[in-house]
Amino acid sequence: MREILHILTKRDDAVAKAIIEQERNLRDVKIDAIDLTAKDADYDALVKKIFSADAVHVW
Repeated sequence: MREILHILTKRDDAVAKAIIEQERNLRDVKIDAIDLTAKDADYDALVKKIFSADAVHVW
């Protein structure tokens, strides 16, 4: 199963949300998103997820 990580850097990005929702419907793909605009953004987890993902998209 492919893993795609989305890193969100802007609040309420409509394009990013639309693409993430479309990708959630794909078969054999795990979608994960980390919101860096959140107060409690976990950068240690982010680094681990970047290296384990097959693809990383930054918005």
